[in-house]
Amino acid sequence: MASMTLSSSFTCKVAAKNSQFAGERVVATAPKRAVLCKAATTCSLESNTRRQALGFMAAGASLLSANGAFAEPPKMQVKDFGEVNRTGGLQEIYEARELANDNKPKAGSGTRFALKKLDVSGTKARVAESGKRLETEIAPLIESKYFPVAREELRRQVGYLRFDLNALVAELPKDQKKSAAAKKDDLIDKIEALDFQLRQKNQEKASAALGAVNSAFGDATAGLL
Repeated sequence: MASMTLSSSFTCKVAAKNSQFAGERVVATAPKRAVLCKAATTCSLESNTRRQALGFMAAGASLLSANGAFAEPPKMQVKDFGEVNRTGGLQEIYEARELANDNKPKAGSGTRFALKKLDVSGTKARVAESGKRLETEIAPLIESKYFPVAREELRRQVGYLRFDLNALVAELPKDQKKSAAAKKDDLIDKIEALDFQLRQKNQEKASAALGAVNSAFGDATAGLL
């Protein structure tokens, strides 16, 4: 340990002697650091407050110059275009939608109802045509075992048939409506039984159910046609 101390002391002395001899001064200098210049930002609170005050004054002046235009809100107005559509023609944008139509079944005017209502004579003729098709068109389809086609034809006829029978029953006197409605309901029940047999594709039972439908059709329409 003593030898190391003497060696380092000797080395320092020699270095100092050499630097003195050379006329140079050994100075340890720290590395230079870059200095950032920050711009001084000043905010005048007084100037901002003054601007806000001037803005409020200008807004108040504009409101005062309006002569009370916003003092009372405008009243709500409801316009009814029903009379215009009935008398003056439909608006152009709604012409294709047929706004004059409604969803009530009626004859002689436009309606959105799925089935077209006819007068009494036209309704009776349509009921007779449905009975004729039930008797003549479904039987050959059952014999040929075209059950899906027979079922579609049956459903096509029963749609208007139910609607027309209700219309004819409504035209009867009050004392006859109850019995006529019961016969009509019995016919519809037998038609639904026939539809079931057609879905089951049972030829024998479908033929028997069709005979019951034709018989019930005659009973239901006896006092209507």
